Amino acid sequence: MRDQILQSVADMLGALLSAPVVIGPISPLGGYAVDFEGGAPIEIFRPLTSNEELPIVFNGKAENQQNLAVSMNTAHVALTTSSALPFAETWQIYAIETTAAPRLIAREQNKNYIYGSSFRIKFFAKGGQNG
Repeated sequence: MRDQILQSVADMLGALLSAPVVIGPISPLGGYAVDFEGGAPIEIFRPLTSNEELPIVFNGKAENQQNLAVSMNTAHVALTTSSALPFAETWQIYAIETTAAPRLIAREQNKNYIYGSSFRIKFFAKGGQNG
């Protein structure tokens, strides 16, 4: 279930950015990466549903710092204000929040810029698929 949620966020970002979005901690040049950062149920309810949070890191790498910063900020605004959020039979995302705004985290010796940020994905797990 968490893999499906991560993939759905990667798909949303890929559609917004028109660039490759890989799953893992390291983004390709001219692309982006998303990966897990932790997460656990907030509440578990009697009918075996749960309210959960899934922290996700969102990193990008590019030669042009300005373009990278603008595209990542645009992605954050789009995801956190979206009214059409992914769902499946066993889970439903109900909110995406920015927990760390895009910022410069490194500059490689070859002059590529690496930016990092993070989201908090809030979702309901349905039918005993919690945890």
